[in-house]
Amino acid sequence: MVSLSYQHLRKIQTTRRVILCISLPYFLVVFHTIM
Repeated sequence: MVSLSYQHLRKIQTTRRVILCISLPYFLVVFHTIM
């Protein structure tokens, strides 16, 4: 049970990192377009 929750936590962390990596350039482009 503990290892399962640890694995779930790692999965969430990885997903968050991937989402950040994908959305950061998009936000930069939007910011430059607005400016």
